[in-house]
Formats: sequence, C-alpha cells, structure tokens
Amino acid sequence: MDNLMTKNNQNNKEYINLESIDNIDNLAELSDECLERTLNRLKNINSLRDELIKLNLNPEGLFYFNNDVYPLMYTLTSLSTTSLNLSSSASILSNAVYLKPKDSKIKDTLKLIYEINEQCEDIYNTLKYKIDTLICISKKSK
Repeated sequence: MDNLMTKNNQNNKEYINLESIDNIDNLAELSDECLERTLNRLKNINSLRDELIKLNLNPEGLFYFNNDVYPLMYTLTSLSTTSLNLSSSASILSNAVYLKPKDSKIKDTLKLIYEINEQCEDIYNTLKYKIDTLICISKKSK
C-alpha cells in the first residue's frame, strides 16, 4: 500500500504517499485526526439519538417491534404461504388423471402441510404474547 487516503477539513479526499511520511509521529498525528473525527461523529450520533428520544417517538417500542415482533410475523407469513401453496399443489395433483394414488407423494405433502400448520399455531401463540408486550410498552410511553 503506497498511499494513505485521508480527508481534510472540507471533507475532500487527500492521498498521502506513505514514503513521504518522515517518522512515526506524522503517522500518529494522522491517526489522531481520524480518531478525533470518529469521536466527533459518535458524539453527533448520540446527540441525535437523545433528541429523537425527546420527541417521544418511543424508540423502545420500535426496537422491540423490529427485533421481536416483525421476525415472527415474517416467519408466520412465509410458513402460511408455503402451506397454502403446498395444499393447492396437493389438491391439483390429487385431481390429476395421470397420477396413480399409490405412486404419488401426496400423503407426504399433506403430512408436511399439517406439520407446517402446527408450527404456524406455535408462532401465532408466541406472537400474541409479543404483541401484548408491545401494547404495554406503547401504553407506558404515553
């Protein structure tokens, strides 16, 4: 690596030739500048976060929804869609004239559909509990 990219005060990129750095102190100064800029950005992010909390937008509820409720909803939707598609396919295949019932795997598909539906019920029950918790978080923030 022959060049080191830095940004000056106007946020313009500058490339510094590493061979032109006379000693380790110059490199340490560049590193200190990067650390200082990073620290300033972190302070700005934290102050923005504090201001958002003051707006009473309930970030706790949003965080809980994004991490606990939404993944369950997405999983439930995906499993439900899969179950529906499999049952439609099994229905079409069971009415097909060219398939012999003993040769087909329709029974295995139906068994899989029932297993998926049981998983959907478990997820739904968990989701009901999570939504109740989300409602409590929402009421607490008002």
